[in-house]
Amino acid sequence: YLGYGPHESYIDTKNLMDKGEFEMDYLEMFTNYIKPQECGSRFGTEYFDLAGKNSGISVTAQEQFSFSILPYSWETLMKTAHNYELPQSDGVYISVDLAMAGVGSNSCGPELMEKYHVPKAGKNRFIIKFS
Repeated sequence: YLGYGPHESYIDTKNLMDKGEFEMDYLEMFTNYIKPQECGSRFGTEYFDLAGKNSGISVTAQEQFSFSILPYSWETLMKTAHNYELPQSDGVYISVDLAMAGVGSNSCGPELMEKYHVPKAGKNRFIIKFS
């Protein structure tokens, strides 16, 4: 992918990362927090490719976006209380985000001031290719 990395990055943590092209196994994108949660976002992405044994997907867009590729669904992460309770992974889950709030999203502190909320409207044109 081409974006901020190589570790998970968000709008408010991008300054800790480098912008460049990175190649990794999708399992390396999962952040094994003690309390499972949505994780692994890659901010400021211009494109990403995911290649499997028999298929693949490529995503590009007119404007930068965020994405994650994880071995667990959002629902599984939300309903699991501790990382050791995560079941054996049964798939690959891709999330593509037009916009998102950063770490200061009331998940671990005060609610964001209104001026830092995610816009309720926005536009981007995504090109998704399956192979």
